[in-house]
Amino acid sequence: MKLILIAPSGGGKGSLADLIVKDYNIPNISTGDILREHRKNGTELGKIADKYINDGILVPDNVMIDIIKDRIAKKDCNNGYILDGFPRTLNQAVALTDAGIKIDSVVELDVAENLIVERLAGRWTCEGKECGFNWNERFEGFTADSCATCKSPIFQREDDKPEAIRKRLANYSNNSRAILDYYKDQGTLFSVTVTPDFMPKDTYKVVDKHFTKLGFKKK
Repeated sequence: MKLILIAPSGGGKGSLADLIVKDYNIPNISTGDILREHRKNGTELGKIADKYINDGILVPDNVMIDIIKDRIAKKDCNNGYILDGFPRTLNQAVALTDAGIKIDSVVELDVAENLIVERLAGRWTCEGKECGFNWNERFEGFTADSCATCKSPIFQREDDKPEAIRKRLANYSNNSRAILDYYKDQGTLFSVTVTPDFMPKDTYKVVDKHFTKLGFKKK
């Protein structure tokens, strides 16, 4: 199963990905992470990317596609994978298709703006270097004193203020609409309306039923 997850920041994409990874034994591939890894390790792709990044230029789509193709060729992707953070534009979505990278399903989490603001305004991040878990006041076990997992202090980020959140949501909406329409036309888009009472496990139940209909098997 080869998936793309699309959702605004705070939409629950990370929590959903964790549940899919656990049940279906596929990696969640963050394009930002693999790009940083290539640069850190000084690979040929990393050196090419460096030339653009050091000049303050976005890494071209063809370079990102090569980085993705290199990653999905690894053994842990034999059962499939989740692409996280790519595509971010319509051009990138088209580039994936043109490169012969077939996506089985594109899952969109459709979350109302007010709910996103409420969720992110209640988000806290663990300071622990080995943990870094993103908590929310809605999560079971949450305490404002420390991380319930590793007991390190937790804090709220400046960009989780309502004004900053709404700006990010506007940018997301502008970029995502064309991508969603593209995959809808391809017949691969599956949208889930996330209501205020939904917890990650509730979203996963809806998505998992969709996977069952598509014939995906848990590992």
